Amino acid sequence: MPNNYFYIEPFVHADLIDSHILLYNTLSHKTSLYQFRNIESVGFAKRLLDDDVNRITLISEFELVNSEIREFIEICREYYHGDLIESDYRPVIMPFAPKLNFDFEHLNDERTWQTMNLRNTFHELFIYHADSSTNMTDSVLSMSGSKQINAPITNLNKSQYESSDLVFHFFRNETYPGLKKVQLYGNKVSLKIIKDTCDFFKDCFVHYNVYISGIANDVLDNQILKNTENLKYILWVDFKTERELLFDFFSMNEDSISRIVFKIIIRDVNDISDLEQIFIPQGITYEVVPFIKNSTSNALFEVIKSNKADVKNQSLTHREIASRLYVNHLCFGKLFILPNGDVHANLNMPHIGNIKSNKLIEILRNAHTSEDSSWYLTRAKVEPCKNCVYRYLCQPISGYELYFGIMNLCNYDPVKKIWHNSEGAE
Repeated sequence: MPNNYFYIEPFVHADLIDSHILLYNTLSHKTSLYQFRNIESVGFAKRLLDDDVNRITLISEFELVNSEIREFIEICREYYHGDLIESDYRPVIMPFAPKLNFDFEHLNDERTWQTMNLRNTFHELFIYHADSSTNMTDSVLSMSGSKQINAPITNLNKSQYESSDLVFHFFRNETYPGLKKVQLYGNKVSLKIIKDTCDFFKDCFVHYNVYISGIANDVLDNQILKNTENLKYILWVDFKTERELLFDFFSMNEDSISRIVFKIIIRDVNDISDLEQIFIPQGITYEVVPFIKNSTSNALFEVIKSNKADVKNQSLTHREIASRLYVNHLCFGKLFILPNGDVHANLNMPHIGNIKSNKLIEILRNAHTSEDSSWYLTRAKVEPCKNCVYRYLCQPISGYELYFGIMNLCNYDPVKKIWHNSEGAE
C-alpha cells in the first residue's frame, strides 16, 4: 500500500508556537490561526514544519483519522494549497523562491569572508555635522522628553569642514559598490559642504536633512545646488509649532517642491486629526513621524501600536517573510557616522568602529558579527516576540522600540493569544 504524505506549498508561510500554527498565503494574503489541542496533532505539525524548504511529512493511518489533523488538512486544501499524496516514495516539492544570498548560520566561518562581498551589504550612509541644532528638536520638544531617533544630540566642538574632510578622506580610499543613498544632517551645514558631499558621492542620492525653521532661502535658491541632480531636501517640521512655515513651503514653484520631502512631526493625537483637516497640494511628498514620550500610557503611543488589521492585512512576498527570519530591514545596511568619527549600525547601540582607526571592511564585519548587531535583531531574538506566532508578519524592530525598550509595539498578547484593541478583537 502506498504511503500517505501531506505537504503545504512553499509559498505559504507557516509558523508553530506552542500549539498554535499560523498560515499566511503570500499569493492571496489570507491568514489563519489554528490551534491543535492534542499532543499527536502538535507532533504532526512539528514534523511538517521541520522541513522548512519542502514542508512535507509522512502521515500515519492513525493521524489520518485524527479529527484535528483532518480539519487542518481541509483548511490547507481550501486556502493554502496543501494536499495529501499517495506515493511509494517521498515526493519532492520544489521551492517557490531561491534561498537568501548567503548562509547566515556560518557567518563567522573564516572561509565565508572569502566568498562574501561585504561592501555590497552597505547601502545607506548617515553623516552628522556638529552644530547647536543637529538634534533638530526645539527646546519645547527636548524639555517635554520627546526624542527624535534619526538624529542624535551632539555637543562636540568640531568644525563642519574638519568632520567633512574626515569622511571624505575615509571613503576616498575605500570601495562601496552597494551604497545608494547618503543622508546629510545639520541645520547649518555650509553650501560648500552640501555641494562637496554631492560631488564626492556623485553616484548616490544625497538627502540634506534640516529642521524647517533652520533652513535659509539661499540654500534652496542657490543656483549651483539647484543644478545638482543628485540632491534632495528632507525638511523636518514640528506640526504643532511650525505649521505656518509648512504652508509657506507648499506655495513654492513645482520645480522646487519636487526636490523636497517633508517629515511632519506629530506629538499628540490632536496633531493627527488637525493634519487630516489641512489641504496638502498634489505633488507634495511627506511622511508623518511620531515623537512620543517615554511612557506607554501616552495616547499617541497607543495610536501607533500595530493592531490585528495592520499585521494581517499586508501583501508580503515569500522572500520578504523568509528574510525577516534573519535580518532587520529597518537597520540592515545602514551606517551612521558622528562628528568624532564613531560609526554606529544603530544610534541606540554602541559604536562598532571609528573612521579614524578602522577600515570599512572591519566596520562592516563588526556590523555583521557583533552579538548585539541591530542588522540581525529580528523578532525571533527578543521577548515577548520570539514566542509570538505573528513574529515574522510584524514590521522589523524600529528605533522607537529600541529606545523605549518595548519590543512589541502591538496590541497582541502572545501569552493569551488575543488582540486587546477593539479593531483586533478575536
